[in-house]
Amino acid sequence: MHGDLMAHHERGDLKVSVLRASDFYGPGVTVSALGARALGHLVQGKPAQIMVRADQLHSFAFIGDVGQALATLGMANQGQQTWGKVWLAPHAPAQTQQAWVDQACNLLAMPSKLSVVQPWMLRIVGLFNADAKASIARTTGWLRSDPARCGPGAIESASSGASPGTSA
Repeated sequence: MHGDLMAHHERGDLKVSVLRASDFYGPGVTVSALGARALGHLVQGKPAQIMVRADQLHSFAFIGDVGQALATLGMANQGQQTWGKVWLAPHAPAQTQQAWVDQACNLLAMPSKLSVVQPWMLRIVGLFNADAKASIARTTGWLRSDPARCGPGAIESASSGASPGTSA
């Protein structure tokens, strides 16, 4: 999709900016590695169900920060400086899913408890559940030995390091 949008931008058919973010977390986010089956389960007193590996560093983006980044891109100099670029949303510092669960359990004053959902389990459940089926494609990032990680901070261009409203 990114390539198609940028091709339209280069031809002058559309004005396009792309904002990239890893998995989301926050209010209203249910279908995410930290969504209903992870943090939502903990709030219900159930073990968190996490994807593939508890010990893999991963970056998560707070949904409110992603929304603010989208608004910033749309409003920066009426978009003139942001068009045609790929931007990275702010992310929380990379940490393991185990660390997220431990922190949530500490806030909920309960012992840390989780279960790990393996890719083969997702394939079986995916035969009957659309969310599980959609999650299968995301498991490859959890299986890499050196995953890509995003850092905290302001949004910046993936290609130039510029911030919205500044020149690249």
